[in-house]
This record gives sequence, C-alpha cells and structure tokens, in this order.
Amino acid sequence: LLPIKFAFWSLKLAQSRYNERQVSGETTWLDKMQVYVGLPVWVVSEEQMLSENIHHLKCPFDLLQDISNVTHDGVFCAVPYLKTDSISNKRYSVFLHDKSLTIEYNAHLLDSDILSQEADFEDVDDQYERLIKNELAHVCEKKEYLVKRILRERYDEENIHVLRNAISTCLQMAKGEKEVIEAFIGVSNISDEDAEASFVALMNGISSEVISANNSDTVWLGAGYTPGPASAGVSATAADGAAPYPMLSFMSTLHGALGAEISDFLQGNESAEQALADIEAAYTAAAKEKGFLQ
Repeated sequence: LLPIKFAFWSLKLAQSRYNERQVSGETTWLDKMQVYVGLPVWVVSEEQMLSENIHHLKCPFDLLQDISNVTHDGVFCAVPYLKTDSISNKRYSVFLHDKSLTIEYNAHLLDSDILSQEADFEDVDDQYERLIKNELAHVCEKKEYLVKRILRERYDEENIHVLRNAISTCLQMAKGEKEVIEAFIGVSNISDEDAEASFVALMNGISSEVISANNSDTVWLGAGYTPGPASAGVSATAADGAAPYPMLSFMSTLHGALGAEISDFLQGNESAEQALADIEAAYTAAAKEKGFLQ
C-alpha cells in the first residue's frame, strides 16, 4: 500500500526514528493522530471503506512523516474527521485526502495560529496551555482544527481559480473573441455583428432585472436573487458552509485540462476522439504531479 520505491531499510529507519521518540518522551500530537494509507480518493468515509472491504493501512501520522523525511517524498493519505449534517445535525465520519507534506505543513501553521492567536483562535481565550502544552490530551480537537484549516485553504484556492476563469472568459467575450462566444451559443462562423449582439444578449440574460423578474423560475447566482422554496436546499447547504463546486480537489485539475484542450475541437480543428485523448493526457499528467494519481 506504500509506494514500491520505498526500500525496506528506509522503512526500518523511519520506524526506528518513530520508536525513539516514543521512548524518549518526545511524542507529539501528530504521533497520536491516526491516518489511512492506500485509499483511493473516491473513498469518502471509514464506513464505505469497511463495507466495501477496501485494502488500506492505518498508522500514526508522524510515522508516515518519518517515512517521507527518510525517502524525501510525500505519501498520499486520508485523515478521518467528523462532519455535521446540515439537516439532522448528526455528526458522521468522513475522509480528508491529501499529501502528508501538506498536512504536516498545515499542522505547523496551526500551532503558529494558536501561539499568535490568529485565524480560528483570534476571538477566543488563549489556547496555549490546552492545545500546545497539553496537546496529547486534545488530539481529536487539534485534528478538527487542522482539517478545517486545510479545507478553508482549498476553498480559497478553488474560489480564486473559478474567479480567474470567470474574469478571463468575460474579458475574452467583452473583447469580442468570436471563438468563445461561438462556444457559448453553439454556433460557428458568426459575423462580428452577430458576435456582439450575442454577447449583449448573454449579459442581459443574467442582469439583476431579469433575475428579479424571473426570481422563482430557477436558482440564480447573481445580484437581485431572493431565495425561495425551490432553492431551500441549495440555500441551506450554502449557509452551512459547503464548499462551492468544484467540491473535490481534483475537479479543478480536470477543469484546467478540459479548458486547455477542448478549444481545438470547438473550433473544428480536431476530432472529438482526439480532443478527449488530449484532455485525458493533460489531466493524467497534472493529477500525477499533484498526487491524485500514482
């Protein structure tokens, strides 16, 4: 379940370092935090993992980091944490999938936040005694803060990615780049006049006036929209702090590959089969680089 490039003696050295910490009394809270190795990213919970009998390895996180430090390579792992159902308010266990190096980096930033009373600790009593000096007694609590920090970072990164794409698309359309407008309206070889008229129509179609006049017809994402009965579920989910689409970290990577490789097909310069092959190759390369694929 660990990458085959990890040699036996590398694992033995990592284990020796971990054992030495336990014997010397230098144990940290990350030595007590249990994680899973070898799980695909589509496994979302311990319940699914056990019910589908998916092979896995469970170990202390800092042992995993000892392996990473010895081999100079990160390991993709899953951290179980508790999430609250927005409707029933029941707590259930789910997985956060990420590289061990990312988790370790955010664990150090978490301790920095506690010491400087920033982020989640800005408006609360000093947590130094509880979460730093006596961290071994509050492993679960620190893990929840750690996961919250990583998810917030992902949320910000994905929002910036979506914003950049939106700004880029709007700029291209505002400049009258016909290829983009043609892709939106599904028509090819339009004239400059028709391209300009199409852009004006698209902008009018999502104006605040149109949204207000057709408020109950659908769930709008724009100024002037007042949530109604049809959007109760969407509004409740958003109010509960759900991450916006794309919720899964690898979706942004897929979007990037799709956006970069589909333009030739939309312009009629290559076949659908070739475009799909290019998208697959671009995504696979990017996903391997980010640790989503081995």
